[in-house]
Amino acid sequence: MDTMMDISEVNSWVDATRLSSQLRLRQVPFEECRQWLFSEGRFCHETGAFFSITGVHFPQAAIGTAPTPSIMIDQPEVGWLAFFIRPSTTGIQWLVQAKTEPGNIQDTHLAPTIQATRSNYQRVHGGKPTLFLETLKNAPGFVSDAPHSEQGTRFVWKFNRNSVAAFPDTFDPDLSQHPQWQWVSSATLREALGKDYFTNTDARSVVSTAPWALLASNAPLFKAPALAKSYATRHNRKLQILDQLLHPKPRKTKLFWERANLDTYRDRDGFTLKDATGKDMVACYETNVNHREVPNWCQPFLLAPQQTDHALLMRVQESSAEVFVRVFDEPGFGTRREFGPSVHSSFDLPDLMQNWLSEGNCSDLVHIQQSDEGGRFMQANASYRVALVKNTPDRVQYPFGRWVSLATLEQLVAQPGKTTNELRTLVSLVLSAAFDRACQTL
Repeated sequence: MDTMMDISEVNSWVDATRLSSQLRLRQVPFEECRQWLFSEGRFCHETGAFFSITGVHFPQAAIGTAPTPSIMIDQPEVGWLAFFIRPSTTGIQWLVQAKTEPGNIQDTHLAPTIQATRSNYQRVHGGKPTLFLETLKNAPGFVSDAPHSEQGTRFVWKFNRNSVAAFPDTFDPDLSQHPQWQWVSSATLREALGKDYFTNTDARSVVSTAPWALLASNAPLFKAPALAKSYATRHNRKLQILDQLLHPKPRKTKLFWERANLDTYRDRDGFTLKDATGKDMVACYETNVNHREVPNWCQPFLLAPQQTDHALLMRVQESSAEVFVRVFDEPGFGTRREFGPSVHSSFDLPDLMQNWLSEGNCSDLVHIQQSDEGGRFMQANASYRVALVKNTPDRVQYPFGRWVSLATLEQLVAQPGKTTNELRTLVSLVLSAAFDRACQTL
């Protein structure tokens, strides 16, 4: 069990799974999207399960939120994302899945052992049971297990349960009939986290919210001195200070948006929903694919006409790295706030941060292209980068965010409902082998 695939072999395995999945998509008009219908101003499944498409209107703007009508996914049910791990003589091993999803750029990505909505694992679709679900329910223990949000600009109220289930070294399920699952080492997983269009957002979320030491492979997690020092720097009161930013006084008690009837967004051709500017926002597709619980289905997808960009800014103070996390009000969070990236292209950048990104003061340390949420978004291209900022004011208390050590960042992302999906993706990039290598000379 100690002989694991290296990253080149994992890449070949994913390629082979992509070919064997034989993904085929066909856009269909709304009236031909089987089992889906317009009802009470929404587009929903006839069972009331899975999710629905809803209109959202902003009568008053919140800070950093554009006051324009929008279309979002309403999915209140909590999904389950879980990795299985086991110990070995060379470190922790992870059971990963090569999962093909219709909205993915490059189709097949590494995913958690289990990635399923509640409707799917309850088999509302009438298909096969979710593989390994009963094993997960009876796992001997969990090293992490907490709910975390999805993208608050695209989902209303959406959370997933993020879990890492720990098994003994003797745990060796028969994978001979399930070649879409393989064990990989922590070292290989860290290499995968630094690759374009390779590890999906759900896997990144579960890895980033679990104890980071699981990735250490019987050695220090970070070899770069600035990262190692930051990871050893814990401030006991820092989380309390951060929590105050999420809960300002007086607390927000009223939503800054309201639901809108989708009838106003329907295009005459019956193929898309458009926003107020005429931009295509939703389309329906029929999917045919192998290796899934159901080989054929129809569903709506949010369209992504342009790339979104996200950055986590880092500085080095007294030979120790710090990253800047920023507070966001997003429609899908309701009256809550969460910490997100330093830079999110859907939101305005505070004036005080403009100089940080000026030419010559900011340079990328690591960068990936990512296909976000291929089960709900169609070809949603996103850019994620961690960038080094040379000059920032020292000991300034910002109303919109804070500089934190890597040790504090680990504590923060582990807490349920405190960090956005985009920040957790960036944290997975911090945990990549590519990032550690890029920081060696800082």
